[in-house]
Amino acid sequence: MCKVSNEIKFCSCNISKLIDSVNYWIIYRRKKGWRIGETVFNQKPLNIEDIELEKIEIKLNSTNMFDFDYIPLNDDKLLINLSYNGKNNEYTFKYFENNWKRYNDALEWLEDNENEKLQYLIEYKGKIEDAFK
Repeated sequence: MCKVSNEIKFCSCNISKLIDSVNYWIIYRRKKGWRIGETVFNQKPLNIEDIELEKIEIKLNSTNMFDFDYIPLNDDKLLINLSYNGKNNEYTFKYFENNWKRYNDALEWLEDNENEKLQYLIEYKGKIEDAFK
């Protein structure tokens, strides 16, 4: 099992090569007039235990993990893609009532798309540094 580092940081620097990074983050914010694409499920999941995801949640709520001044708004979503030993997974957190919470959003994205409700757009993105011990 991999352990999340206490030094994990969400960096906005050099994001032009984000696709090449295996550890990255994206913040989505609700906007009108955009349709979400299809949901893709990972074939090689990285199994991070709940205690490790809880560590990220606690850090998100207690300190600024970003390298820029970011003030989250209600309904902001933070997608975290982590990769370790050839396996990777996406983990989602949602900001609501002044707190980040782990969040499974696949059905909401599909529901939004199907009903043409407000959609999410990328607000910020970047690489994750020092993700694991």
